[in-house]
Amino acid sequence: MALVLGIDPGLTGALALYAGGDTLIVHDMPTQVVKKKTRLDLEVLDACFRSLAAEWHVDRVYVERVGAMPKQGVAGSFQFGFVAGALHALVVTHFGASKCRLVTPHQWKFAVGIHANPEADKKARKAMSRARAIELLPSHAHLFARTKDDGRAEAALIALYGAQQLANEKDHP
Repeated sequence: MALVLGIDPGLTGALALYAGGDTLIVHDMPTQVVKKKTRLDLEVLDACFRSLAAEWHVDRVYVERVGAMPKQGVAGSFQFGFVAGALHALVVTHFGASKCRLVTPHQWKFAVGIHANPEADKKARKAMSRARAIELLPSHAHLFARTKDDGRAEAALIALYGAQQLANEKDHP
């Protein structure tokens, strides 16, 4: 089976390496507090990517395509964009541009069986992701047990989506 890295960008996001069956490795997005503000820890993230690239032959990396969100504010949007840009740069550096795929939330959520509820608030949508990850990856349910594990769940589901895409490509070249 193919090795797929799924990435949910953002300071509360995560990285998930999925190889099918019981192989799922999850890393929370590394952060640090600088002057009372949470920031991406680029050094730790770079080391994490370096380690994954050295230990595993990653076939494809799927990163959620993100954009500005309503009511986020200028500073929040800038920080979110910084994190997304840094992730893309490190993915290309460690795995190559040809292995990187951007996927919209709608695409991967529909493919893994999370159907949009426009009336649901953000908290409810994140809970749906956790519940679906527990359902699809029951041997890893402990990774998604806490409310704040939604980034882990979404990264794992993005990786699962990526594995499905790769399997489809191999079946229909």
